[in-house]
Amino acid sequence: EAVKEYRALFPAGFPDDDLTMEFAQVSAGTPRGFDPALKMLADLVAKNPDGARFKLAHAQLLSTRKPVSAETMRTLKSLADDPSVSKPARDAWRGAALRLDEVESSIQPLREYVEHEPGDSAVKERLEIVERAVAEKKRLAADPAYQAKIEGLALLDKGATEEAEKKLAVAIAKYPKDPELVGGMGLLRLRQGKHAEALELFQAARTADTAGRGKWDSLIRTARYWNLMRES
Repeated sequence: EAVKEYRALFPAGFPDDDLTMEFAQVSAGTPRGFDPALKMLADLVAKNPDGARFKLAHAQLLSTRKPVSAETMRTLKSLADDPSVSKPARDAWRGAALRLDEVESSIQPLREYVEHEPGDSAVKERLEIVERAVAEKKRLAADPAYQAKIEGLALLDKGATEEAEKKLAVAIAKYPKDPELVGGMGLLRLRQGKHAEALELFQAARTADTAGRGKWDSLIRTARYWNLMRES
């Protein structure tokens, strides 16, 4: 509705760059409006290379899409030290920092923010979460059983049942309560026609994975149906 009002008020185009920026920021939130708005802001930055407000609007919009690029983080960091836009730039930089994914490349920009804003407990906590997640990923990458899980599930997706079973057996020996593994083994048994065993495995996966119960419930019904057919 706001976009319609803007266009009704200025049918021949916007009279100045400030209104153009304002319109872009509003229209970015509409369906199919993000990319055109991003281009409008990029054009404003090119037209006003010294305009901190336009740089901030452009970088802020870029930061709302994942993954947030290192260049966008650097731009927000530099604008946070510009007196003309420091407060909104710090807010945008903070929001972007909190949206960073749990990957190793996120650690340095988070540390830079915390160094700049040492009193921000929320970003400190996000940094700790990301550091723990990255450390855990590295630990798992060095774990043969975890690698067997990844390879086994990939083989299962490809339909390579025999090879998948070997890998999953190695992984499940170490991670017997991993719902993804237990459920994967259940799917394998289902494909092998071992419906009773598949049913038990799906039920175990459902118990271990409360968030994904809907998926397991569907597989439980399938295994129960074919098991009853076999018994009949």
